[in-house]
Amino acid sequence: MPAVGLLETPRFWVRHGGVPSYDLIAKPGRPQGLRIKGPLPALAQEALLELKDRGFLKKSFPRLLELGKSFYSIKSRHGASLNGVLLKDEMSETSVSSRRASHPTVPLAELPRCRKLLHAALELLGRDWEVDLGIDGDGQDNTEMFQEPILALILQAAPSDGLRLCGGLKDSGDGSTLLALGGVAGEISAQLRVEPGFQVQECDGMVISLEGPARYDFAHEVPPVSSTRVSLTWRWFKDDFLEELRRREAKLRQLGAAAVKKDEKG
Repeated sequence: MPAVGLLETPRFWVRHGGVPSYDLIAKPGRPQGLRIKGPLPALAQEALLELKDRGFLKKSFPRLLELGKSFYSIKSRHGASLNGVLLKDEMSETSVSSRRASHPTVPLAELPRCRKLLHAALELLGRDWEVDLGIDGDGQDNTEMFQEPILALILQAAPSDGLRLCGGLKDSGDGSTLLALGGVAGEISAQLRVEPGFQVQECDGMVISLEGPARYDFAHEVPPVSSTRVSLTWRWFKDDFLEELRRREAKLRQLGAAAVKKDEKG
């Protein structure tokens, strides 16, 4: 089995109950498909203040806030429709204050400073703002539902902590590999099984885009942080996925209406 040599000073840490992690510093193009732009600290600070002013960063508020379409709502509707059940579209509700769910949702139009930051980030990445108005924010990834890229905007970075890309070197089934530890005269003195990865050195206002291999070949996580970290993560639903969901739900509505009419005649 191939071994990973010590090419640069890594971040080496042990997670509770897991394989030790061996992280190199992530850079644009390393891993392939990683793009880092900015930073946009002034716009990030304005967006952070907007979230604070709305009370979204209070400890009493749920940890995750969704902007735009709700991943959890659409995922539930998708699963239910596959089983012949029609659920209510919760996004018909226009204000986060109308319901206190475990994953509250607020329209992007209610957060103009966050919207302005997103606009600036898309311009840095060379994406068409008008095309990208149908944006969805959430905290999980699903390649069946979402297309590329994944866009992360760092509003408040946590020193030495942040986004980690892992599982790119799959020398074994669990994504781990062997790390060769050098000894005297360049000889290998020991080998240690580790989970290799890349750690993004974040700063306030950083724009991170995951495309291609960085999007699909790596797992994405934020390990436990030593201080508060606030970020906005954006994903775009696939048009064909949403269209198929609409077709299934429309068919279920028709079946439901036909059943009601039949009951009325009875």
